[in-house]
Amino acid sequence: MAKKRGKTRREKLRYVSAESFAARESGVVVNENRKGTLIRLMESAVFDWFLNRDPFAIHLTICACYMVLCDLGKNSRKGPQFEQHFGRFAMTVVYDFLRHAKPDMLNDSVDFVPIHNDALLFDAISAFDRIFNGRTALMRTFQAYYAIRPTFLVHRKLPEQAVVFLPESISIQEAERLASLGRVPFFTKFSEVFAKEILRQRHES
Repeated sequence: MAKKRGKTRREKLRYVSAESFAARESGVVVNENRKGTLIRLMESAVFDWFLNRDPFAIHLTICACYMVLCDLGKNSRKGPQFEQHFGRFAMTVVYDFLRHAKPDMLNDSVDFVPIHNDALLFDAISAFDRIFNGRTALMRTFQAYYAIRPTFLVHRKLPEQAVVFLPESISIQEAERLASLGRVPFFTKFSEVFAKEILRQRHES
């Protein structure tokens, strides 16, 4: 999508000033790179999703990451798949609704399908993995749950491949049993197992 002419953009600094370094040291500001920022937001979205928190807030968090991943993976084609097949804004209705408010229009509304969050988050995590070559324990936990219980038609064959998304120590039968108990028990078990698996793999590498 072409950039809009005349749109004001934040100026990018060529170097970090002494004042910025001092602010970081004092704790007034928190410095984070792009990958770290994506991790913070995506893990927040995963955590809120498992706790069944507000789908609108989850949607906006996911979409902020989704758009960045679309830009990062544009040339390499490692970005989200939905953008490549359906267009970038196919399932970002609330995100677009809030971005394009019209002057004095106070009573407009939007229809939102919450299960779109599931597919967007799965797609975003997959893109993150392709671009940065890795996923966090929370990202893996979400993908494991979604692989067992996909909610989007495009992913209807995922359960046949679910074992690929599971920890080495947990069988598909055990994963399905935990998923049937609900999101929180699944999250509690799998996030811990994945965290231990990641630490072990780091020590072995």
